[in-house]
Amino acid sequence: MAMEQSIVSPLGIGRPHRESRPIAQSSMLEWPRRFTIRTRVIGSFASGAALTTGLGVLGYMSEDKRLFLCAVAYVVVASVFFGWWVAGSIIGPVEKLRLRLHDVAEGEGDLTKRFTQSSNDEISAAAGWFNIFMDKLHAIISQVAGTSSQVAAAAGRLRTASERIAGSSEGILMQASAVAAAAGEVAATSGDIARNCQTATEEARRAALVAHNGAEVVHKSVAVMARISEQVQESTRTVQSLGARSDQIGSIISTIEDIADQTNLLALNAAIEAARAGDQGRGFAVVANEVRALAERALNAAREIDEMLKAIQSDIRDAVSTMGQSIHQVEEGTVETQKSGQALQDIRQQIGTVAALVDLIAAAAEGQTASTSDITDNIRAIVEAAQVTARNARESAASSNLLHDNAGSLQRLIGRFKL
Repeated sequence: MAMEQSIVSPLGIGRPHRESRPIAQSSMLEWPRRFTIRTRVIGSFASGAALTTGLGVLGYMSEDKRLFLCAVAYVVVASVFFGWWVAGSIIGPVEKLRLRLHDVAEGEGDLTKRFTQSSNDEISAAAGWFNIFMDKLHAIISQVAGTSSQVAAAAGRLRTASERIAGSSEGILMQASAVAAAAGEVAATSGDIARNCQTATEEARRAALVAHNGAEVVHKSVAVMARISEQVQESTRTVQSLGARSDQIGSIISTIEDIADQTNLLALNAAIEAARAGDQGRGFAVVANEVRALAERALNAAREIDEMLKAIQSDIRDAVSTMGQSIHQVEEGTVETQKSGQALQDIRQQIGTVAALVDLIAAAAEGQTASTSDITDNIRAIVEAAQVTARNARESAASSNLLHDNAGSLQRLIGRFKL
């Protein structure tokens, strides 16, 4: 993990390890320079030491030894030059490696450059492993670049979809709230309908009772009118009998008038005969005059009775006619009353039917009220679910925006590398 952090941090990818970046870069870029300086110091020290030692020893050695020491000095000098050459052959590739790492760390981030392996030494092997690392890093960064583009596109689509879902959820919430309010109103209306149906049922029952009582009254009225019709018919027969008796009285009065006329005529003849008899017939003339006066009075009375009888007969005829009309009207009233009774009976039956239907409507309204209450509860649950969905959609939209921003940041970071 420490190696990964030291590798990733100089490339500028691992944000949590920014503090270790300067240290890692200085350690990677300064160690070839320190190695070169140390090698040169060691070579200079070795050359100086060899010369100093050789010059000091030459004063005390024999010729052979001097030759030996000169050979040793030459060997040392050759070793120094060989070490110098070896150091140069090492420092050159290491310096190239340092510059390449410096370019990757601080330059344009070109991941396409590679080292050329011209030998089989450790530096060349390190360069080969560096090339392998760069190949893998190039592949990883390329995949990350492609994935970041896909993530950015998907984040954009997800943000759009989340915003649409949030808008749809708000619309669903508004519609569900409106439906819940409407369902509440329907439930209240159903309750009112049920109560009104109960009231209508009670009113129908009272109307049925009133119709029943009215039917009984009509039946009683029919019976009373039947009795009235019988009494009127009986009175008509009595009046008709009186009319017949008045006719008989009229014929008797006619007979009385005839008798009065004959009596008057006989009294007149008797008066004429008494006048012819002179004094002897005077008494008979007085009697004849009295008889004639009585006959006239009887005739006048008979005439008055006849006029009165005619008036009575006229009244009797009018009474008979009126009673006949009354009988007809009573019969018609009886028929109409019977029809009214039948109509009231039909009304009673219809009221019973209507009351039964109203009971059914009331039961249905109560059932509808219960169902509407259940629907209202379900819609309220839907409203709560829609609220949760809308809240989650808003959170999802915010997360999508954050993901889109992070994908953009990742693309900008990937853009720092040259692939």
